[in-house]
Amino acid sequence: MGLDCDTIKIMSVARRSFMTASAAGFVAAIQPPGTSAAPMDPRLDPLGVRADFPVVDLRIYLNSAYIAPVHREGIVASHAHLEAKSKGSLNVGSLIRTNTAVRVQFARMINATPEEIAARFRTPVFGDS
Repeated sequence: MGLDCDTIKIMSVARRSFMTASAAGFVAAIQPPGTSAAPMDPRLDPLGVRADFPVVDLRIYLNSAYIAPVHREGIVASHAHLEAKSKGSLNVGSLIRTNTAVRVQFARMINATPEEIAARFRTPVFGDS
């Protein structure tokens, strides 16, 4: 015996309301880092990378498709780059060699050749083609 459409009760919850309530409930269930002296449950950081991102001391990231948290080593490398640039000690040859080395490493990681890897020298801004 099938259900009659008249007997089915449909919830009148908008998609946005559902997503907001779901996200709020999820975030409320997570204890922010640093609020307890107890060591973090390894199940909450299965890759062991939370300490590598300073922002997680302040916020919880559920997704970071475009504007992602910065890794501590990225911060250190950026500071070193800016320091060198401020002293005029950067040269184009060094930058190109570093770019080539990164392309070789990435190609090896995905089983490709360096020639198959394209690298941009800057992040495009809105409106770039």
